[in-house]
Amino acid sequence: MRHLLLICWISFLTATVVGDDFVYNYGIEGGVNFSNVSVSPNANTDNKLGGVGGLYWEFFPSDLFSVLTGGYLVGKGYSEESSNRRVVLNYGQLRFLGRVSFYRTQSSRFFLDFGGGGDFIIQKGTQNFTSPANLDLFKNYDASLLGGLGYEMGITEEITLDFNIKYHYGLINILDTTTTTHSHGIMVTTAVQFSSKKVHVISTEERARDFLNQKKID
Repeated sequence: MRHLLLICWISFLTATVVGDDFVYNYGIEGGVNFSNVSVSPNANTDNKLGGVGGLYWEFFPSDLFSVLTGGYLVGKGYSEESSNRRVVLNYGQLRFLGRVSFYRTQSSRFFLDFGGGGDFIIQKGTQNFTSPANLDLFKNYDASLLGGLGYEMGITEEITLDFNIKYHYGLINILDTTTTTHSHGIMVTTAVQFSSKKVHVISTEERARDFLNQKKID
């Protein structure tokens, strides 16, 4: 059901933006997530390496402030200290971010991303445990704050490469116990991004405005 929800949301968003006549960016992003948990009362844990990947759309990319949304698969969890035992928590994540482009050239830009995401569990598991651990205490949902920096480099007029590093922090206690446990980590990703500019349909009004502006210049 959760997989179906994610697929339907992505399909709906794709159908919506394809019908629009304004320029937007869209891309595929992937990389790694160095995840861990913060526990109160204190418990020592180590980072766990997981994957992250998904699709996203950026609206108003030419402005100082743009808006991004997308669907991702994010591998979270943690490793037990001084042990090869790991708790695996994989989520589907729907993101809503703002992007501030604080430095821009004709073919590149540096930007700051910030916002949030809703997480729903798609897999719980363990690695290297001698007997199965009880994972029923882990909740099936979370909400994340995300923020980080990125760099975009143009390859062609319609294709760019994006390099991103983001910190994420879970807002919800992921354990259904009196122990307070929040997920957190650092994502390092690369994205191949495309622009709808190539297929942008110029309306009659735009053609007329461009014609009049050209006449004024002449």
